Amino acid sequence: DRKVTTADGRTVTLQHRVGLEGDRIDRRSLTQSFQWRIDSAVGKVSIDDALDWASDLQDLISICSLESAGFEFVQFWHPDVCHQLPEDRVIPVAIDMFAQWNVRSERSPAKSHRPDFIFTFEDFGRIEGIRRWMDIAAEHRSSLGRVTATRYARGMFLSDRLLNCAAALEGLDRTVTGHSNSKLKTRPQPLCVTGRTTIQ
Repeated sequence: DRKVTTADGRTVTLQHRVGLEGDRIDRRSLTQSFQWRIDSAVGKVSIDDALDWASDLQDLISICSLESAGFEFVQFWHPDVCHQLPEDRVIPVAIDMFAQWNVRSERSPAKSHRPDFIFTFEDFGRIEGIRRWMDIAAEHRSSLGRVTATRYARGMFLSDRLLNCAAALEGLDRTVTGHSNSKLKTRPQPLCVTGRTTIQ
């Protein structure tokens, strides 16, 4: 496991698991999986906060893989949910969350290989890069959400994608400069090419 602690005390863990599956009679196979786990600095946090943390990592994977990274499963742990064993020992029991997630994986049957990542774990700074990402994502979550919504939303018009990105830029500008009446709209210089407008 690789662990790192964020500025607000959360512990982010990248877990690598190797195991066996099959019926032990005519089929056995070796499996591996990678999972993210986030532990709060305090005993309990709201489900909404925990899902926000998970979505920050989801956004990162979606950006680097150029594919929507849907949740395969989401589990929570609560200190009062456990199996009581002899000798005052307890085993935590995971609570599965089932929901109609907005973000769904885009893997097609024809594309069984891993996606072509635009940067790797090492390029990103390994687990220390994850710590920096979690700190920045927590500070600019609304802007990040506007941008990633353009990838996750199905059937969004191109004009809506442009407006979402422009709104994210404006919101980020207001956050960074500290001015509620940011003059962002006066700074971009539109460039018209073959009837289309892009922002430089």
